[in-house]
Amino acid sequence: MMQCSFSSSRLCRSAVCLLAVVLGFAGAACPQGSDSLTAQQAVRMVLARNPSIMQAKATLASSRAQTQTLMSSWYPRLDATGSVGYIYPDKALSLAAGSPGFYFAPEFPIDAHLGVSYTVFDFGKRSNALASSQMAETSGVSQLANLQLMLGYQVVQLFHIAILQKKSVDVKNDEIADRERHVAVVKKKIETGSATEFDALQAEELLAAAKSSRIDMLNSLAKLQAQLHELLGFPQDRQIFFSESKAPTLSGLNGDSLIVCALKERSDYAAAKTAKEAARLQIQKAKLENMPSLDVRATAGYKNGLFTSLYSVDSVQFNWEAGVALTVPIYDGNRAKYHRVAAEADVDAADAGIGNLAERIRIQVLQAKSDVEAAYAKLDLSQVQVDLAERALKMAHIKYDAGVITNIDVLDAERDFANAKLAYVSGQYQYLLNCYALDQATGAVYVGMR
Repeated sequence: MMQCSFSSSRLCRSAVCLLAVVLGFAGAACPQGSDSLTAQQAVRMVLARNPSIMQAKATLASSRAQTQTLMSSWYPRLDATGSVGYIYPDKALSLAAGSPGFYFAPEFPIDAHLGVSYTVFDFGKRSNALASSQMAETSGVSQLANLQLMLGYQVVQLFHIAILQKKSVDVKNDEIADRERHVAVVKKKIETGSATEFDALQAEELLAAAKSSRIDMLNSLAKLQAQLHELLGFPQDRQIFFSESKAPTLSGLNGDSLIVCALKERSDYAAAKTAKEAARLQIQKAKLENMPSLDVRATAGYKNGLFTSLYSVDSVQFNWEAGVALTVPIYDGNRAKYHRVAAEADVDAADAGIGNLAERIRIQVLQAKSDVEAAYAKLDLSQVQVDLAERALKMAHIKYDAGVITNIDVLDAERDFANAKLAYVSGQYQYLLNCYALDQATGAVYVGMR
């Protein structure tokens, strides 16, 4: 959960708690082979097995290894070398007739040395390379976080849609039960002569339509559950139970505070700023390309062929060497110049991208805020519609029994009541979804998403 302090964070936490109630179910009530999950548990399970997440983590691990590799350039380099050869022809040189000859090289040259070298100064080339690698690592962290958030919110939304579909099926079951009762009432009225066969046909037709609609709802619910099982890695015959939730109470939302928090917490915005800093480092790298570097080196070991004696070059002797090396680039064909030009263009592009992203974030936050407020405002109205439709249905039944209204009026009242209940359920979960959309726009992080 983000650390920004504003009233909508309480709203977000309430939504999370209520979602846990929605997805939670008493373990004793679940038969064998079934599961009760919170949203956070489901998100953790999905993120743990998603190929895109695993790929992003592997890429991040590679970036971290690259950073560690570059840090090794501050340590000395130690090498061991050894060689044995054969030289032919190997003839001695004699200065006078009858005098012993001497050799310029041994017949079997032997060389075994340890060498150490160290870069003393390079005008910041190593530091720049390390900073660039660390920037790439930071970018990888932001990209992984953004991917986790996107996938996590998709899972949460899928849960909400499944819950809404399940509740809609329950409402449709109630509607079917009401229509079945009405069909029974009409048939009794037919027996007494106070209703006609046409009234029964109308009632039975709407009953059949309600049952057909329930089949479509159950089919959609089955598809959603199959998708959830696939994401969670569950076998398809494993049941997941849901329970109702209540919409959280709306706290005051301040658009400016929400935007400030979004620009602070959004991982994609952080990644855009990291990309700009990386481009700036590339400018510095281009400026340092043609700077000299100073190295020191030393070797020590054993070899033969040293002229310690004119007449013996085969003896192996200890020897050492030390020195410094200064490397000064003179001409590179304007490579460094165009590297700098490209990096400066990348900085300009990153600046424009940051401005564009900031504007999109501002619009997303304000739109999500408006959606939350509108959905919350509709909740009370939806409840009033349900109450009014229920009262109207009761009155319709009473009037129909008294013969004051027709069968059509009762059927209309039943339809209005069912539609009002569906609209109320849809409004509740649309409000919750809008709360999550606002959290996503502001960069809120829930437990399990990182």
